Formats: sequence, C-alpha cells, structure tokens
Amino acid sequence: MHLYKKFLSSALNLVPSYRSITTFVKNVITPSSCVLCVQFLNDPDTFFCSTCYESLMPLATSLLKITDTYRAVVYAVTDYKDPLRSLVLAKHNRKRLAAYYLGRLLWEKTDLKYADFDYVVPVPLHWTRYAWRWFNQSEVMAEVISQKSGKPVIHLVKRSSKTVSQAGLTRFDRIKNVQTAFELTEDAHKYCGAKLLFVDDVMTTGTTLQAVIKKTVSLKPSSILVAVACRVV
Repeated sequence: MHLYKKFLSSALNLVPSYRSITTFVKNVITPSSCVLCVQFLNDPDTFFCSTCYESLMPLATSLLKITDTYRAVVYAVTDYKDPLRSLVLAKHNRKRLAAYYLGRLLWEKTDLKYADFDYVVPVPLHWTRYAWRWFNQSEVMAEVISQKSGKPVIHLVKRSSKTVSQAGLTRFDRIKNVQTAFELTEDAHKYCGAKLLFVDDVMTTGTTLQAVIKKTVSLKPSSILVAVACRVV
C-alpha cells in the first residue's frame, strides 16, 4: 500500500496542470480544442485558445423597448454566429459547461461588470424542457454572473405553459407564441422597485425577453438591463 501511494504521488507530480486524475484521463481520451482554430487546449474549462479569445469583440449596447415607459439596455458578447452560436446550441446536447462558459464570456468580454443592478433574473424554461436538458442554460449563465458580481439570482417569472420553438417563426407568430407563456412567481412582490438584470442565451427579435420582462413591470423596477451571449444584428 505504501509503494502504491508513493507511485500515485509521483504520477500526479507528472501532471501538475490538471486538478485531478479524472480530469487528466478525460483530456487524454478526449482532448479539448479551440472551437475556432482547433488548437489543442490545456484548460478543460475553456473553449477558446488565448488568441481566439482576444479576438472576440463585444457588440455595442442596444436598447430593447419593453413598454412606453421602460427600455432595457442589452449587453451581448457578439452577434448570433459561430463560434458562439455553436456554444448556444450546445444546450440541445446537454452540455452544461458551454452555458457556464457563455456566462463567463458575458462578464469578461462586455461592460456588464460595470453595470448597476440588484438582482440577476434568468429567463425561465418550461419544466418539460428542463427535464430533457437537465438544466436551464440561462440559469447557469445567471449563476456565473451572480458569482462574479455578488448579486443574488432570483426567480421573478415562471413559464406557465409550453410553447413551440421560436426558431423559424415570423415576428407576429413569435409574439403570439409567448404572449401568455409567463407569469410572476408568488414572492415576486418582494422585489418591487429593484434594479433587475435579465439573462438569456440569445436574442433574435427580442419577443421572448419582452414577454418575460413585461410581467415584471407591475413591480415598478428602478431599471432594467438584459445580458445575452448573442443577439441578431
């Protein structure tokens, strides 16, 4: 047993860049590579090499009209195209790590870190899709932002009805599709007057975010911000 422990200790010293034997074995069997240039990556928790990471240029902030009174400032890492598009779509393959990394990119590559907000609000997912994917991508991203900012994640809105995918629908059909899909949670009234940051993975026409945020207008939020990994430009 003593010799075995000594051998194991020596083996670990040979791979100091890995945090565990499990991680080491995983990367030997299925080494990760940059999703943009396919360069080998030593860090299993990233998707880009340092050069490609630096090349990611965030979009300028934009405004999303919620009501005649409210406008939301929208932060986005980039427009909806590869390589981030592939990370967004990874949710369909249950790749939670991709959602975690999108949250990191939002914090690191945009001015969100300088924004003023009290709470982080993920766009809710219907329970049937949650059961299939095992996670809500927007919630994973929100948790990362919460950890970085020190501001708590709260669930102000829930998805009360299942809808078809927004992809491929016209703007009119998108609005109709989500018009009655959301409602406030039971304890939402506790957050009246708060500064809210809503988080979603992608914004195309903005109809889903508008439907979610409109439900919170009755709470008279002091300000509304939106953070998305990608938006269509």
